[in-house]
Amino acid sequence: MAISTSPPHLVRLRKSFESTLPFITALLIIPFFGASDLSAQTSETYSCRIWFGKVENSAMPKPWLTSLSDGYGTTSIGMEEDGCSIWFDTDERVILSELEDRASAVGYTVFGYTCVNNMDDSTFGEGVPPMPVHVNTGDETGDHARYAAAKAQWINAHPRAYAYVTDPEQTGTPHDK
Repeated sequence: MAISTSPPHLVRLRKSFESTLPFITALLIIPFFGASDLSAQTSETYSCRIWFGKVENSAMPKPWLTSLSDGYGTTSIGMEEDGCSIWFDTDERVILSELEDRASAVGYTVFGYTCVNNMDDSTFGEGVPPMPVHVNTGDETGDHARYAAAKAQWINAHPRAYAYVTDPEQTGTPHDK
């Protein structure tokens, strides 16, 4: 039989620690198991493009960008080079009537939008979608071919919208046939 040479209070402390060690270990490890379950439950994210037009004497689009950013909790937002399209990323599903309300409040009108679900690459949209954009993947010939095909398909599907794009002084909207 071994005789302890440690003071009695240290012996009690060691025994107390040994008896609570499994409990302390569980408290430290369980949150990590919970975190791994939560990381599998990621929300859907969408990359969206909106095609819009100005109403007479409308202000700069900054108030609308702010309204979109605040309303959809965008993670990024900006204007495209054409000056008639906005792109943004959001976790919320976009609805045309909400976009129209936000746009009209600051002097703009929405012709349509399209969104890509970044989880499964599915797309959805309403109205007349924005004209396709050239995407640079590094394959110049392929990129131009894909853009030309997408643009031709868009023009064929939306001839009035294309006429509107090429001559913005036209009356009416791109929706008119």
